[in-house]
Amino acid sequence: MKVAVLLVFAGTTAWAGPPGVTAPIDKPIEVHATRPKHESTATVLTLAGIAAPFALTYLTYEPNTDNPMYVPIGGITGLVLPAMGHWYSGRIGGYGMLMRLGGLMSAMVGLSYLDDADRCARGEQVPDGCLANDRAIGRVAIALGVATWAGSWGYDVFSARREVRRYNRRTTVQIVPVIAHNMTGFAIGGAF
Repeated sequence: MKVAVLLVFAGTTAWAGPPGVTAPIDKPIEVHATRPKHESTATVLTLAGIAAPFALTYLTYEPNTDNPMYVPIGGITGLVLPAMGHWYSGRIGGYGMLMRLGGLMSAMVGLSYLDDADRCARGEQVPDGCLANDRAIGRVAIALGVATWAGSWGYDVFSARREVRRYNRRTTVQIVPVIAHNMTGFAIGGAF
């Protein structure tokens, strides 16, 4: 919902010079209610959020452990941190995080199918029964999950710039001079 406000302050005498002497003002004066955000900062934050999980996973990697902490650290930070460019523009959550969550779920389903295929190959009992194409279904589900996860990075990089532009539009007030016959003044308009 948007509400527009227009205030006009007018006098009774026009003080404009003859035509051609006074420079026309065809652009409104823009005043930002808060400091404007920068699109490049949002992009850098998003790219840092994409790179950070790889760095954290590498730093916490332990080759011979029964409780690998690098897996949840990489997964959780990889799910959340690429949205830092959106956080910068005041938007918490977004479609990129939902895409990563969907990709994670698809990969988990694929791992479940691969586990069932391995258990069937060992001759163990599987609750849903053994299917001949469990391994192929698992690989396709994992590939779709990885592709969705990677696609969410591209979405976050490009949509972070759009979110900054929206933020800047929401926090901008425009002032437009008004000159009319026998009257001069200015108008302040805004939308919120």
